[in-house]
Amino acid sequence: MPTHPLLLSVLSCSILASIGLTGVAAAAEPAGKAPFAGFEDAALYPVGLFPHAVIAEDVDADGVLDLVVANRGPDITQGLSILYGLGDGAFEPATQMTVARITSNVAAADFTGDGIIDLMVTSQGSPPPELDAIGGVSLLRGLGDRAYAAPVFMRAGVGPVGIDKGDLDADGDIDFVVANQESGDISVFLNSGDGTFPPPVTLPAGSKTQRVVIVDMDLDGDLDVVVNNFFSNTISVYLNDGAGALTPLPPTPTPPSSPRGLDVEFLEGDVYPSVIGSASIPIGDSGGIRLTVYRNMQGVLGRAEHYGIGQHMTIYGNAGHFTKDKNVDLGFSGVSDIDRHVADASALIGLDDSTFTPSREIINFGDNELSAQNAADLDGDGFDDLIVLLRSDIAVLINKTRTANAADLTGDGVVDGIDLALLLQAWGSADAADFNNDGVVNGVDLGTLLVNWTNPANGSPEPVSRRKE
Repeated sequence: MPTHPLLLSVLSCSILASIGLTGVAAAAEPAGKAPFAGFEDAALYPVGLFPHAVIAEDVDADGVLDLVVANRGPDITQGLSILYGLGDGAFEPATQMTVARITSNVAAADFTGDGIIDLMVTSQGSPPPELDAIGGVSLLRGLGDRAYAAPVFMRAGVGPVGIDKGDLDADGDIDFVVANQESGDISVFLNSGDGTFPPPVTLPAGSKTQRVVIVDMDLDGDLDVVVNNFFSNTISVYLNDGAGALTPLPPTPTPPSSPRGLDVEFLEGDVYPSVIGSASIPIGDSGGIRLTVYRNMQGVLGRAEHYGIGQHMTIYGNAGHFTKDKNVDLGFSGVSDIDRHVADASALIGLDDSTFTPSREIINFGDNELSAQNAADLDGDGFDDLIVLLRSDIAVLINKTRTANAADLTGDGVVDGIDLALLLQAWGSADAADFNNDGVVNGVDLGTLLVNWTNPANGSPEPVSRRKE
């Protein structure tokens, strides 16, 4: 039976009064102030040589995230590595697959419409026996039971690197876009509905186009495209007409640094999603490399906000949720000299005013190479973890913040009247106090908090896991 709001209010006030905290709701800090707890020691998993991209997807449909890694090394039998997840943040040893020469990126989706996840893989060379240096994209049709059909190769531009997928023409099937590094353009592949694709539409971009993100930039209901142009020092946005035809806007300059990483995410206070670019050369006297947030107004990128994160030669960053508040955080990893040695990783934690503050912990990988990263909730605890690509391994960094009790909204180690006051303050909204992720703080969440009320004699109860949909 639904809880009546008036009855709930009376009950909650009674509880507050009984523990001497009447009126505390008005003075309490907003929910979600628990500090980032850092990452556990990295777990290393061997993959192929020179891994270049990683995605976290449930490719075997068992309800657990897996990792798919594209490797650029010379051994084409290790072009793709799949690490099947165990559900607790650990993974099986990599399953290696042959795709093509210099595999560079991968997307997972049901491209063929049969209900089974397929893999679309970009490569800067073709499959055997040609192994040329032009490259293209290969569809690996999923057969179920972790099996895949032989790759079906398609030409794109020259030197394909980035890839993302989405329904660009709103016909119900999955299309994809490829960023071509050597030809400086993008290839738009529209699905015929059965996993076959006519020749792509090619649109100009900039020099060394590397990453691509498909997202609704202007909130008109259709998916647009964002790419970074490494040598041009620009970011390009293409707006969709709703039928899959893309119109490029004037590129946004990103001086004085070249954009290496690229992500798009709604940050606190955003009306339109912001673009997150990660720099890749030193910034002179500014204290090192930067992550930059570009505010978006219907696809036009405006105000740039820079965040210095140390003396790094190359940096990669992407959005994640490393704490239990509602704010987006930024994970990053980098290397400290031109030879890509002394790699490390850490995080910028999002604040309520949509700015970021560095975390106090840095994970150092020593003399190693680093090429990319990603963030995902690998252990199902509601907090994103970090995946960093090294010379021939991936490093999985599990977020220690997962051990926090979600009902402890202040992060002070106890569930008490202050947490109750914060929950009441957020009543009816989507907030950190929405423990069951149903989009609203209500009586169910109040019940969860009361069940987890700290018993002074026994200490804090077992943590409440937040389910991430």
